[in-house]
Amino acid sequence: MVKINSMLSYAKKKKKFKKKIIVVKTFENSKINTFLACVKTESKCYKMKITDKGKNGIQQGFVKMYLDDTKIYDNKFKRGKQRNKKFGQC
Repeated sequence: MVKINSMLSYAKKKKKFKKKIIVVKTFENSKINTFLACVKTESKCYKMKITDKGKNGIQQGFVKMYLDDTKIYDNKFKRGKQRNKKFGQC
């Protein structure tokens, strides 16, 4: 298992992200880990947050995010501690 936290949350315009939709704390090594959620992007702002506990990136891995079959985020995340992506009505 890999020590990575992933969270998808939402907030009303210009407010803090409090409501958590998906929280994942462990990922399987050498596998594609997929998570799905229904979101209302026409009325809310969402934030995907991925934190690498080792602070060295996801080695040999990547992060991709799709909204209605359209890729909205693609990052190899080779170094660093965290990645964030806001989408919807932000």
